[in-house]
Amino acid sequence: VAHALGHRGQCMGYMGELEKAHHDFDREIELAREHDDSEAESNGYANLALLEADVGEIEAALGDARVGLTIAERAGNTIGIVVASTAGAVAEAGAGRFDATIREHRIGLYYEPRLLATIARSKLALDKPDDALAAAQEAVELTVARRLTTCALPAPITLAQVLIATEGAPGERIDTVLACAMRVARESRARVFEPQIHRQLAAAARLRGDDLAAEREQAEAEWIVAAMRSGRADRGAARRSSPSSLP
Repeated sequence: VAHALGHRGQCMGYMGELEKAHHDFDREIELAREHDDSEAESNGYANLALLEADVGEIEAALGDARVGLTIAERAGNTIGIVVASTAGAVAEAGAGRFDATIREHRIGLYYEPRLLATIARSKLALDKPDDALAAAQEAVELTVARRLTTCALPAPITLAQVLIATEGAPGERIDTVLACAMRVARESRARVFEPQIHRQLAAAARLRGDDLAAEREQAEAEWIVAAMRSGRADRGAARRSSPSSLP
């Protein structure tokens, strides 16, 4: 039941239903503690941290990723360590601590494209555009090869970001990458990724000198974020202050 709640929490988070997502993650963590299931508890914190990072709640993401990693390490759960480490890397990048993000992990299916996208953003911020482009392209190639969709949306979004920042591709390619990402986000109702796509569309518009389009895309991104957060209670402090399965 705890794992099922966690998966539903991920889906609710992708759809921008942040209050429902937090409720499911809270319940997953609560049930995991009641049944001494360290794997479910660690995964709950890690996946919650990924959602928090996606919506810009970086301090909460750092805290939850740290808790998830500690639980996984003390339980000796290798998969849990990978999941929580990935969440921590994403949060570190969101906090601007790009050196801390660069790790030599080679992990499978869901997490590898996401971590590669995070590494690409970090390399870009560290003024290593060639490395950033290589990591972003590999992330997208893995996404296509493994037929991943919603969970790997950070890969094409990051590729567009790198291409825009380095002016490394014609505008048509950037538009195509972002259009495909937006189509996947809308078809899968993964609203949480739409603000990121709109921000890159704004950056692309500024690159071609279309300030009006840039303002429109940026405003749309801000509106979606505000709509997702509207009416959401802050559960984070209460959750982090409650007892954990940590020994």
